[in-house]
Amino acid sequence: MERVFGLETEYGITLDGAESVDVVAESIALVRSYTEHGALMKWDYGHEDPHRDARGFRAKELRQDADESAYYEIDKNRPLTFQEIKSDL
Repeated sequence: MERVFGLETEYGITLDGAESVDVVAESIALVRSYTEHGALMKWDYGHEDPHRDARGFRAKELRQDADESAYYEIDKNRPLTFQEIKSDL
């Protein structure tokens, strides 16, 4: 029997004592601090498509699409490109 199986791990971020936290900025800073010590990032997101399902179809819409639209206004005011915000580099 063949089955498609995938696993993804998501992590949350918080700062003790902070009244408000910009989780995007903090996450970017955390990921970038990892590369400061010469770590090699091997994952290439160039061909990643969240809408493409491993079972052979492409979803027209995902629940995250509405979130992306909602955060677009906030993200466009950051001093980073869209690619930098979404990248692990």
